[in-house]
Parts: sequence; structure tokens; C-alpha cells
Amino acid sequence: MSPTPYMYKVPLSPENEVPRITDSKALGYLLIQFMPNTNALYYDVVVSNIYGPTIVHLHKGKPTTVGAATLMFLYNSTATDNSTAFTGRLCSGIMTPSDFMGPAENLTTMSALIDEYLKTDDLFSNIHTLDHPNGIMRGQINAKALQGSLAARTVPTMAPGAPL
Repeated sequence: MSPTPYMYKVPLSPENEVPRITDSKALGYLLIQFMPNTNALYYDVVVSNIYGPTIVHLHKGKPTTVGAATLMFLYNSTATDNSTAFTGRLCSGIMTPSDFMGPAENLTTMSALIDEYLKTDDLFSNIHTLDHPNGIMRGQINAKALQGSLAARTVPTMAPGAPL
């Protein structure tokens, strides 16, 4: 029997930014599925009412701090339109330890990332935009949810396509 996958839905909100963003109605979530037997992290980022998204990544850091990026999900260096709101799947994919960066670049397994950052509540997701280059919304990845309580459950999504 293969190890149980861990799944978590991370709510993203401008209220979670440091400092708090008060001029945005953007919302979103990050779906993470960690597959211990494949050493891979599957992700899906869904947003609503976001203008000019440029970067989506994970950062090392507690809920009230800023921190260095550890995984890059999206880098859109050509973003120029911040006049039209975007709603839907912003990005999705698979990450492996070869994608680690910053403080995580010396980690060699996904389990090491889980042990070092997720289990210590020291990892958050952040979305940056043209108007908010330091971040428009963020969500802390809570270690409690990565204990198997959501394993093997279907997570509803407002994005097109099949769930991860």
C-alpha cells in the first residue's frame, strides 16, 4: 500500500498580507497535494477579482512575517494589464525538490520541505500583482491540515478542469 497523500486547501486573502491590503476584493485559494511516494507536490491556484497577477509562490515565514521564496509557481514578467479582473485557475502544475529555491534549495526531498516548513507553520503562499508587487493576497499553510485529515478526499474547485 502506498503512503497516504496529504491535501490542503489554503485560503488566500488580502487581509492576510503583511502589511494588510485594504483596497482589494481579490480572493483565492491554493490546493496542495503532497505525494510522499513520488516526491512531488501538485498545486492548483484559483483566484477571483485579481488584477495584473505577476508571481505566485511559496515563502518561508510565520503568519505575521515576510520571508524568502521557496517555490515559484508562476512568474509572469510580461504582465501589463491591470485594468481587467481575472477569475479562474491562475496556475497549476507539479513541483519536485529540483524546483526548491532560497532557504529551501538545499533540501533534497519533499518530505524535508514538509518537516522543515509545513509542520512548523513556517510556510505561506503569496500572490503578487502589478499594483501590489510585495503581494496582494496570501495564506498560511497550516500544519494541522497536513496530517492526513484531508487525504484522499475530493476538494471542490471553481476552476475549469478536473481536480488534482
